Amino acid sequence: MVMIALPLVYFTFVGSICYSIYWYFAQGQYWLLPGVNMGVWRLFVGGSIGVIGSVVVFFLLKPIFARPVNVIRTRSITPQSDPMMFAFVSRVCDVVGAPFPTRIDVTYDVNASASFRSGLRSIWKGNDLVLTIGVPLVASLTMRQFAGVLAHEFGHFSQGTGMRLTFIIRSISDWFARVVFERDEWDKTLEMVCGPEFLPLAVVTWPARSCVWLSRQLLRLLMNVGLLVGGFLLREMEYDADRYEARVAGSDEFARTSWRIQLAGYAWLHAQSQISQLADRDIMIDDVALLVRHHIASMSDAIMEQVQRESKSGKSGLFDSHPSEASRSQNAKRENAPGIFTIEDDAKNLFADFETMAKNVTWDLYCQFLRRTVKRQSLQDTQTVLMRYRIGVGTVRPWNEPDYYY
Repeated sequence: MVMIALPLVYFTFVGSICYSIYWYFAQGQYWLLPGVNMGVWRLFVGGSIGVIGSVVVFFLLKPIFARPVNVIRTRSITPQSDPMMFAFVSRVCDVVGAPFPTRIDVTYDVNASASFRSGLRSIWKGNDLVLTIGVPLVASLTMRQFAGVLAHEFGHFSQGTGMRLTFIIRSISDWFARVVFERDEWDKTLEMVCGPEFLPLAVVTWPARSCVWLSRQLLRLLMNVGLLVGGFLLREMEYDADRYEARVAGSDEFARTSWRIQLAGYAWLHAQSQISQLADRDIMIDDVALLVRHHIASMSDAIMEQVQRESKSGKSGLFDSHPSEASRSQNAKRENAPGIFTIEDDAKNLFADFETMAKNVTWDLYCQFLRRTVKRQSLQDTQTVLMRYRIGVGTVRPWNEPDYYY
């Protein structure tokens, strides 16, 4: 109820600004400037208030109509293309008691998620789900660990009403985050008009920009209220989903899976930096999963200790949607489950042709990163690039240069 009330507060706020502008032009200018007829000052003040108010209302309403930017490109697999993956997912769904997804997508991200396929239109349908699998994540896990990850994701859909409430909470929170933080070409234009080149307009543009900033601070407050209220429910649901993972893969394996995912996430964070650096040299690799595995394999003990230290020292905050890794591991350990799936083979073997799939999602990555269709022939063999350059955390150097990155 609180989460639904927050957007109503937002629209009431925007409506109040609109009514204030209307009131000023209908009656207020006589009250604000008594005794002044159609003079220059009255026209100037009225015009300024009209422009400032219109700019503020536009920037507050813009996120309602604008589509999210940087939506991750995905591609779908089928039972014909990857029968073993579909059979594997189906078995996990049966064990967890969750509906089988309508569609299975793969992407270049180091993540896995299960969500409603069509958003609000799917929220009342029990099986209209989409499972999204990050190919680099699969490359970093064993089958046992991957089974636990899937059990966690599908465990959310065994929560029934709680999952649907979670979807509403997350949707509202994500929308507020877009309103507060997302910037586009219109925002850049407003900043440019406030520059010294447009100094004569500063009397209007700077107050408008200041009002937009103040409005977003109010919306930030509403967003934080939503995170505070929804955070407790979201964290409890993560604990519950973790218990599904522990029962499928084992309580001891839960900690190892969590550690492996943290390493893959850390490697992916820096792999993105190298992809950007290599692209600046007109070098595009053809297998992002191989690059992530390279980072994990070449991490020094000092880097691993740093990641582990940060993981153990982290605590759950009031605004966090996920508990800390330490508390999640303790929660899974209390389950004391041996696990029912114990095959330690590589999870990538579940794909019929993992190498081709990894290259396909890497091509998707470059098409989105460069915002244009990239010719597949321009991608270079990743292993060859790794042999030619010293690629590590934050660094890309030819082999004949000194190496300091790990």
